[in-house]
Amino acid sequence: MRGARSGVPFFSSGRLAPRERNATDVVTLAGTVVSILLLSLVAVPQSGFEKAVIGLIEAVPSWLDILWWLGIITLVLWILTVLVTTLLRRRSDVALDAGLSCVAALGLGAVVGQRINGSWPSLAQIVAGGTNGTVPLVMLAIGSAFAAAVAPHVARPFRRFGQWTVATAGVSVVMLEATTPIGTLISLLLGTAAAALVHVALGTTTGRPTTVEVTSALADLGVTASNIELAPRQSGGVVALDALDEHGDALRVKVYGRDARDAQLLARAWRGLWYRGSTGTPAGRLQQVEHEAFVTLFASARGLLVPEVVVAGSDARQDSVIVVRDVSSALVDRSTDELPDAAALAGIWGVVRGMHRLGLTHGELSPEVFGVVAGRVSLREMSRVALADSDDQQQKDLAQALVSTALLVGNDRAVSVAGDELGPDGVAAMLPYLQQAALGTALRHRVKSEAFDLAALRSAIAAAVEVDVPKVAELRRVRPQSLVTMALIVFVAYALISAFGNVDVSQLVDEISGASIGWLVAALIAAQLPFL
Repeated sequence: MRGARSGVPFFSSGRLAPRERNATDVVTLAGTVVSILLLSLVAVPQSGFEKAVIGLIEAVPSWLDILWWLGIITLVLWILTVLVTTLLRRRSDVALDAGLSCVAALGLGAVVGQRINGSWPSLAQIVAGGTNGTVPLVMLAIGSAFAAAVAPHVARPFRRFGQWTVATAGVSVVMLEATTPIGTLISLLLGTAAAALVHVALGTTTGRPTTVEVTSALADLGVTASNIELAPRQSGGVVALDALDEHGDALRVKVYGRDARDAQLLARAWRGLWYRGSTGTPAGRLQQVEHEAFVTLFASARGLLVPEVVVAGSDARQDSVIVVRDVSSALVDRSTDELPDAAALAGIWGVVRGMHRLGLTHGELSPEVFGVVAGRVSLREMSRVALADSDDQQQKDLAQALVSTALLVGNDRAVSVAGDELGPDGVAAMLPYLQQAALGTALRHRVKSEAFDLAALRSAIAAAVEVDVPKVAELRRVRPQSLVTMALIVFVAYALISAFGNVDVSQLVDEISGASIGWLVAALIAAQLPFL
């Protein structure tokens, strides 16, 4: 691993950098809105626990107020620093995001305050919480919105400093009794929601490095490259580029930018929520690069044909970079559309089973992952390979290999080779995993785009080896019935909070003791309907 030691620029991307709408912003917006709605239900009147916390805060000596004011001043100085730098660098894109986010936070804060308190906040309440504090504190929401809006534009150290100043200011306003603890949470969430709303509407700057910046980063890492251009296939947070080294050999460069961690976390959380037994690569940018370099070197040392690791490290932008040399060619010659022969198909199965013998699983096999080197099949993509030798993961790989070969040469040839390679017992073990939930992202998209019939392939392979078509494995965690149950729980919780928000324990016991037995039985029966 190698790293560059140059200074970190203030802004992470250039002027008029391309923007993209990220799923992370949508999830952030939805999550903050739901959290604000739930917290609003218990913000006023204050709960007993919150009153106890406020009592502890009131006991803190007043001479410590200078510390809390310093926390607020730090946030103000950070905002002024960003504003001055934005004006000096003429970054109208940063100013637009920050301005719209602050306006959105002001509007959202006023609306939420009216809904919670029953009246619109005054100017004194917006700025400093008034004489007795207010929920939410709109000025804190504006500060939070500003920091969240400029976060995608600034380099990582400055982005983290901005987040730290917002958190410090949140604690400070509570200690100064400008708002309540729940009021602080609502204010911070309002700012985050406002910035996410602007990012969803306008898109977020990608922070994608230019070819000049990539050339410089490679030079820092000791790699001379030319003909650098974006690769046809891209994934969230990772910039893939094709290049040539000084000898004319093909290089594949991956730059893991600031969005790579968020994209991987979101993808892992999504698959972990929906599918059982999901595995994933490490979440950190540098950890992802280290992981890919390790598994590639490990597989190569054990005899698998994989790309050659040239270098891995960090550049001056604090992005993580890995460069591999890949001399393989695609399985299908696009100039002649010549399909793989039987030896190539058998080679695909040999590579997959060889990977499994090493205790590795891929999880993202597709026709594009396989290549050919001197007549032998190779693996061209190793970023998703995991050190997992569970039977479930291996069977998923085998199912992906079968679907990949069927997409390449059709069901008949794919089934014939798979039957020879796996045998009846191997096919019987793999068949429950021959389903859409077991496919990787790229392969699943290709199956959908080509309207490929997985059921027909399942029947064909079962008939070829004379085994019964089994029931598919239960890979999904979340089913429609689960979603219906969750919706019912949320509805009941909302109804209970609304009904008993101002009822003490003795009153609650009286209400429950007077409940109708008939209605309780009816509710119990209705709760089972989603599972029928």
